[in-house]
Amino acid sequence: MAVITMACPKGGVGKTTLAMVLAGELIHAGRTVTVIDGDPNMPFKNWKTVRGCHRRMTVRSEITEDTIIDEIEAGKEESDLVIVDLEGSAGLMVTYAITRSDLVLVPIQGSVLDRDQGIRAVRLIRRNEKALERKIPFTIVGTRTNTAVQGRTQKHTFQELVDAGLDFLGSQLIEREAFRAIFSFGGTLHDLRPDQVGGLENAKENAAALALDVWQRLPKKSKAPRKSVSTTLKPVAKGRAA
Repeated sequence: MAVITMACPKGGVGKTTLAMVLAGELIHAGRTVTVIDGDPNMPFKNWKTVRGCHRRMTVRSEITEDTIIDEIEAGKEESDLVIVDLEGSAGLMVTYAITRSDLVLVPIQGSVLDRDQGIRAVRLIRRNEKALERKIPFTIVGTRTNTAVQGRTQKHTFQELVDAGLDFLGSQLIEREAFRAIFSFGGTLHDLRPDQVGGLENAKENAAALALDVWQRLPKKSKAPRKSVSTTLKPVAKGRAA
């Protein structure tokens, strides 16, 4: 089954939020997902304590360099997709996860520092491609963006990466209160109520569009059976502000 890894040496770029939103959309579409909780802070383990874990999601925490490969392989046996959330580093755990990935997502915010760290992640992926003698698909994902008022720095940063020939996901993870609220109230985006958080419908549209874009970048051989995600994750209008 497919393995999707979040990789960027810089911390605070939204890797865990991206992993959570993506996992939530995939289980909402009927898939089973295993999350490898590879950040030492174990955000997914903490998230589970709020209201438990969705029946179609498994969380594997307490991950180390010695165990991450075995944990990923176990996840492939039990779920349709494995999502690997890692700390902001370029250590061995990140390297091991990349070598097992069908798709690597490189989240960055719209700053020069994030751009440079995103390029570091791309270089790491390409080094692993040479070592394995196979392509490792990857795409850069803009995170914590504001599409209503995009700053010049953000536009310039993202455009530089596109001009460099790097794949950039069409959808961005927009800065939304609802995405932060998932970790406060537990469950997934689809378990939140309008009385708990504002802009919920716009957040759901953003999440669905992003998940569909990610799904379409997975190698065809990785696409699991069951009902098609392309029919359950509909393309929607992008970029609406909360």
